[in-house]
Amino acid sequence: MFGRWLAIIIIAVLVSAAGSAGYAVACSCAQTQTVEAAKQAHDAIFKGVVEKIKKPGFTSMVSSGDYTTTTFKVHEVWKGKVTSEITVYSALSTESCGFEFREGESYIVYAQQTDKGLVVTLCSRTALSSQASEDMAYLESGAVPNDKADIVQDEHSDSFPGYLLTGIIVMTIIMAALIARLYMKSRQRMQ
Repeated sequence: MFGRWLAIIIIAVLVSAAGSAGYAVACSCAQTQTVEAAKQAHDAIFKGVVEKIKKPGFTSMVSSGDYTTTTFKVHEVWKGKVTSEITVYSALSTESCGFEFREGESYIVYAQQTDKGLVVTLCSRTALSSQASEDMAYLESGAVPNDKADIVQDEHSDSFPGYLLTGIIVMTIIMAALIARLYMKSRQRMQ
């Protein structure tokens, strides 16, 4: 009898885990914006060198949509309240429209302000500085970064990790099965 309950619990856990995975959609950018349109559409535009990249910690529920945090040493600012050192967020992979930065490289960054902080996507005009001559010509010379910027940035990667939710669901199912088993045993004893 216990073996049957254990099999049911394992099947229920596997089905609930598979059902919570959702579906994946690859990134698709409609078309590249002009520099002028991108300047209007983004909250911050700056040139900087990547100092540090922090990827989400390893868990059983890592998603390509999880955010990496990239810290820049900023040299020039064209738009937004940007300090000399700033962190931006981007999805972990290009499949989720994330921009994959490389440490030590210089970029022209187009970012949008969200509740998470400044977010960069693959669909923005963000590019290596060496490949952004059109942008540099249009933007001309920028300003020096303002170290008194007041853009709020969230230093925490995820608000509620998926693996924790899965663990709670699994524990709830196990507890419910154990309670049901105890209840069934107590009813058998009463008869």
